[in-house]
Parts: sequence; C-alpha cells; structure tokens
Amino acid sequence: MLRWEAVSIILGLLLLIWSAPLPHQPLWWMTGAAMVIKGGFLTWGPAAWRAPLLSWCFAREAVDYRFVGLWLCMLAVLLLHALGLLHQ
Repeated sequence: MLRWEAVSIILGLLLLIWSAPLPHQPLWWMTGAAMVIKGGFLTWGPAAWRAPLLSWCFAREAVDYRFVGLWLCMLAVLLLHALGLLHQ
C-alpha cells in the first residue's frame, strides 16, 4: 500500500534539489521544505502529538478550508508564473 506521506517527502526533496535554477528560488525551497516537514511529521511524529493535531484539523469549519485552498491556489499561480507558463 502506498503511503501518501512518503510521496510528500519524495516530491518535496525533488523540489528542493531541482528548483535551484528556477526564479523565486526561496519560495520553491520553502514549499519543498514544508512538504518534507509535513510528510516527516505525519510519518514519524509521535502519536501523542499527531492525533490531537489531526483531530483539530478534521474539526475545522468548511470556511477555514476555503481560505487555505485560496492561499494554495495563489501559491500555485505565483509558481506557475515563475516558470513562465502563464504568459499574457
């Protein structure tokens, strides 16, 4: 069975390694580091810390997820623009 946390760690490491020549490099590195930290915490973090955090996340209101989704969309558009995929 595939562990999604491992996918996050692997893709985050690839982002850290291969984003050196890209514009807005610190933003790419922060995104990759956040992916690795999140995946590592969900994989190897102590259950005493992981369970309350996950229960808190699942108990949030839907509007909170909408704000997080808008922030992630903004980040995606900024990084796609940095790649040159969004031309005028």
